[in-house]
Amino acid sequence: MFVDANIFLEIILEDQHYQQCETFLAQCLEKKQPLYTSDFILYSCLIILQQKLNSLDKMRDFLTFLHSLKITVLRPSIKAIHESTYFMQRYTLDFDDALVLGCMFENRIKELVSYDKDFTHIKEVIIIRP
Repeated sequence: MFVDANIFLEIILEDQHYQQCETFLAQCLEKKQPLYTSDFILYSCLIILQQKLNSLDKMRDFLTFLHSLKITVLRPSIKAIHESTYFMQRYTLDFDDALVLGCMFENRIKELVSYDKDFTHIKEVIIIRP
């Protein structure tokens, strides 16, 4: 399962769905469900944390949390990034969402944990909302 940025941000910012997201990820860990995200999502979350909270401690807490999940951080290849531009056109996505698809397709990941409605019309992906 590929975990989108909004799931992490729900938790670290204690937004509307943070408890469901925490529970869901804890269950995945308990079941030894492989979890993936991308380096771009990691960096995006850290930038948002810096901008919204301006707290190095919260940024470090986020990194510690990711480590506890045993999540694999993927780095998309140039080929996947190139493919992402076609996903932008085909599905009318912005670059960061298209890059999620590029990374998922490159690594043969079918399930996406996300609240992002922009993915709902993509039939090749199974959306999971905690």
